[in-house]
Amino acid sequence: MMAGNKTAEQYFRDAFERLKKNEPIHLPLGANVCVVNVAREALRDTGKVKIDKFPLLVQEILACQVEEEKQRYVPNKKVIRPEPFLHSLERIRARHESHVNAKISHAVNEYKLQIDHLNAVVAAQNVLIGDLLRKIELMSGEQV
Repeated sequence: MMAGNKTAEQYFRDAFERLKKNEPIHLPLGANVCVVNVAREALRDTGKVKIDKFPLLVQEILACQVEEEKQRYVPNKKVIRPEPFLHSLERIRARHESHVNAKISHAVNEYKLQIDHLNAVVAAQNVLIGDLLRKIELMSGEQV
């Protein structure tokens, strides 16, 4: 893929892969994998990596971040505690699922309205066809 034709998601994915491999181009070696650093590594605005736009990518980044936190976690020292982060990840997933469910529910309601409208159109067309058939019978004097 040519550099000029890349999508925003591809820039973020490439940056994410470089950070995972600890081969960043624009950040120092050893930079943590997180949504903000992925955006920085991609040379994009840090607010552009949103769960609404790139849900799978954000979930992958967060999962990688959790794994990094687990690897840095030292059981006998209270230096790094991944548990609060895990709870926030669960909250983000729940909020995302709620958001997706609301969108799906709205779409289903819209489709039901469209179906009702189309059923009304079909019924009107059937009435018109019946009227036309009756007119043809009257004009030709035979039953069709």
